[in-house]
Amino acid sequence: MAQQSPSSLEQRIQRWVHLDNQIKQVNDQVRELRDSRNEVESSILKHVTDHNLSHATVRIKDGTLKFAFNVKQPPALTLSFLGEALAECCPPQQAAAIMQHIRAKRDAAAKMVPEIRRTGT
Repeated sequence: MAQQSPSSLEQRIQRWVHLDNQIKQVNDQVRELRDSRNEVESSILKHVTDHNLSHATVRIKDGTLKFAFNVKQPPALTLSFLGEALAECCPPQQAAAIMQHIRAKRDAAAKMVPEIRRTGT
């Protein structure tokens, strides 16, 4: 494999930093947009509740909007949740053995991936 010139490496690093900066800016913009959308959504849902419009449907350019107030959203499936659930239905030794197996499988499935990590800013 031929070694690349230092200036080429320097240029690629500069390009990487430039792209990383752009990604940070876009992520910040997306975060701000989500926050704004959530504020507007809260305001809309309050209005819908106050005016008893929970069964209304609103037509928009590319579809419809419906208001849902009792949406069930399960929490993330975590190792601690799995441990608690197993403890409720299995003998303690069996639950511990299953959890140990799950952790070992999870560690074995982990991949080593090369990456560039940026620190400081």
